[in-house]
Amino acid sequence: MCKGGPIWFHPRNDERGIILSALGDRILLEQAKPKDLLVAAVPGTGRFKVVADRWRNRPLIASSGIMILLVGRDQTVEGFRPHADPWSETGCLG
Repeated sequence: MCKGGPIWFHPRNDERGIILSALGDRILLEQAKPKDLLVAAVPGTGRFKVVADRWRNRPLIASSGIMILLVGRDQTVEGFRPHADPWSETGCLG
């Protein structure tokens, strides 16, 4: 799920709300296979990065296996870990 959002600074921009919405959409999926990669993609701006970096390793987000991705206008993607297993010794909770 990719959520559009502000790519420029404005005092009322709600990066937290947009990331929460993208995460909620992934959590509420009706069907997901064990090997599915679940991602919440948001714009790769500095303000989104602050929130994403803070939230990625929070216990419930890490254990869910949902990746928070930052997608740049230059097509860069930050935060993609295709082989991350949150329950393995090398994963977020290991």
